Amino acid sequence: MNTKSHNKLVLNVIMGLALNGLCLGKALALSSDSSEFQANYVSESLFQLSGGHTFPNGAWCWFQDPRAIIDTGAHQGPLLLVSSFSAREKSQYAARNWGENIHPWAKGDNDLYWLNLASGEKGQVKVHQGLTQDDHNVAAIHQRSDGRYIIAYADHGYEPVTYFRVSERPHDPTTWQPVTQFEHADTVTYSNLYQAVDTSNKPLLLNFNRSVGFDPNVMISANEGRTWSYGGQLLGGPGRPYVRYAQGAGRVHFLASDQHPRVFDNSIYHGTTDGTSIFASNGALIDEDISDENFIEPHQLTVIHRGKPSAVGWGVDIEVTDDGLPYAIYSVQKNNQEREMLPGLDHRYVYAHFDGELWHTEEVAYAGTALYEYEQDYTGLAALDPNDPNIMVISTNANPDTGEPLISQADGKRHWELFLGKRNNNAQWSWRPITFNSTQDNIRPIIPKWDTQENTHPAKRVVLWMRGTYTSYTEYDTQIVGVIQQRESQ
Repeated sequence: MNTKSHNKLVLNVIMGLALNGLCLGKALALSSDSSEFQANYVSESLFQLSGGHTFPNGAWCWFQDPRAIIDTGAHQGPLLLVSSFSAREKSQYAARNWGENIHPWAKGDNDLYWLNLASGEKGQVKVHQGLTQDDHNVAAIHQRSDGRYIIAYADHGYEPVTYFRVSERPHDPTTWQPVTQFEHADTVTYSNLYQAVDTSNKPLLLNFNRSVGFDPNVMISANEGRTWSYGGQLLGGPGRPYVRYAQGAGRVHFLASDQHPRVFDNSIYHGTTDGTSIFASNGALIDEDISDENFIEPHQLTVIHRGKPSAVGWGVDIEVTDDGLPYAIYSVQKNNQEREMLPGLDHRYVYAHFDGELWHTEEVAYAGTALYEYEQDYTGLAALDPNDPNIMVISTNANPDTGEPLISQADGKRHWELFLGKRNNNAQWSWRPITFNSTQDNIRPIIPKWDTQENTHPAKRVVLWMRGTYTSYTEYDTQIVGVIQQRESQ
């Protein structure tokens, strides 16, 4: 990135500090004196959901959603619900054992937190205890038309079972009906709950997972999750595509890779589905019947990014505008062209948006280094604002505009920090810190959709993330935290 963009970052940081009553003469931690950011600076008041003896920590993978929803029908005010998975103990399947066929015997729990966004009242409940300690097991949350919540989750590829629970009462996360199960034909990982409309205009609830063929599959419910049936294999081909999903009008949009980026120079693709068929970005039919055995491969979808050894893609987030146009964020690894088992040292975030005919892409920020040694394509991740396609939050341990390491003045170490990004009319992104000078890492942000009764943009935005130490997907000591931000005028 050039000197002009570097200077833009300096200006944006100074402006962001001024809004918070601070002043800083140079950019971020690269300044000779960034001490005017206090240790563990957070731009707004921080709230913490996890913590305590029975809820010691929390984490999530990013291939299950929604992990957080906002119930605007709750009579005491909008209610934030957040799913996470707690680690009870130090796992004996740490990153150093990656690649060995060892079942982790440490146990963890699926936890649900809630926060009344009007009163500040909060609480938590354990929805499932004693699954394998693994952040892939986190539950997806959906609110039914009767106001009740349904959650879905699975134990990371160790059994052919998806679990479900439904809340006892509408708008009440405190008590839950007994666990029900769906038996798959193969082991299962992930849950993603989204709605679609079939060809007869009948609403469907879909649950996307990885099961048959170690590939993306879909389950279908015509009664909002009371009963389920197998819908078919969404994608196939060599390897295992990784897929992110988003709610559209009558269809579910999805962002897909060819395979795991550890083994393939991934491209990034987009498609939509109504649970029965698959369509290209422009609406063209690609697969008429998901339920048959003639599944399509990712490369048959609409191409967003062409992968190559110096730009290995992986999907991060996708959302859809009120006009039905998808926008997405993905990461590319730039430096590890030999596929050595070494941490990726240079990742970038790329923003993509569809105008109804074509996809447009913009490299927007440096994403820093790999999150841990044996997953060279893991980044701190990013979250798109589902209410505003020109807003995102990124996690990076590098200056977003220059790639220079972010060294905390609080402890002299490099940490992942969060930055709020805003896109202007010239397609330029400006960044201001949400966290800075941290003594812990700040990773994997989420921005839940906040609908309003008046169908207008909400006045506020919730940003959630994991804060602490993340060693691997089975070993972590991170807390689920968040802030409530006041939106700028639309």
